[in-house]
Amino acid sequence: LRVCDVKQYGAKGDGVTKDTAAIQAAIDDCATTGGEVLLEHGVFLSGMIVLRSHVTLDVDTSATLLGSQDIADYPDRNPPVTNTQLANCRKALVYAESADDVHIQGHGTIDGNATGVAAWNGDTIKEAMRPMVVFTVLSSHVTIQDVTVKNGAVWAVVNMQVQHLTISGITVDNNLGATHDGIDVVDGNDVLIENCTVASGDDSICLKSGSSGGLQNVTVQNCN
Repeated sequence: LRVCDVKQYGAKGDGVTKDTAAIQAAIDDCATTGGEVLLEHGVFLSGMIVLRSHVTLDVDTSATLLGSQDIADYPDRNPPVTNTQLANCRKALVYAESADDVHIQGHGTIDGNATGVAAWNGDTIKEAMRPMVVFTVLSSHVTIQDVTVKNGAVWAVVNMQVQHLTISGITVDNNLGATHDGIDVVDGNDVLIENCTVASGDDSICLKSGSSGGLQNVTVQNCN
C-alpha cells in the first residue's frame, strides 16, 4: 500500500497555516496509483479537499483536519444529479464526486470548526450557504469508519446517491442547533450504518430521498 504523507507535500499541521493545497496535492498524487493519504501529528487547517477514486484518507489519532472559517474556502459544488436535496448541499470540507473505492478512516478528528462562526450555528442562514463536514455524491464503495466528526456548519456526514456505503464506528458531535444533522443518507443503495454514536442538534441519523431512484437496502444497527 502506497502511503502519501501530507507533510511531504508541504502541509504544516500547525493549525494556523492553510494546508488545503498540500493535502490536495497528496490526494491527487496518491490517486495516480491508489493508496493512503496520511494526516498525523498535527492540526491541519484546510478548506475543501476533493477525494479521488482508490484513495483512503487516513486521519491518525494524533491528527485533526480542521475546517477553515473562511467561507471563500468552500466553493459551491454542482454534481450532475437531479435531486431536490441538492438545494441544501453545496459546500463541504471533505468532498467526493463520481468516485469509486473511497475511504475515510483513522481514529482522529475531522472538525468543521463551526462553533466560532455565529452564522454557522442554528439556522439563521440557508443550509446551502454553510459547509457540510463530509459529502460524497454519485460515488460507490464508500466507507467512513472510526473517525470523530464534529462541529459541522450544517449536516455533518452526508452521502447522496451512493452505492455500497458503509459507515462504521464513527462518533458524530454536531449539537449546534437546528439543521445540524448527524448522518444523512440521501438516496442510494446497499447502505450499512453500525456501531456509531451521534449527538446532533437535529436529525441524528436521517434517511431521505430527493430523487426517483430512492433509497434501498439500508441497515442501521447498534447505534447510540
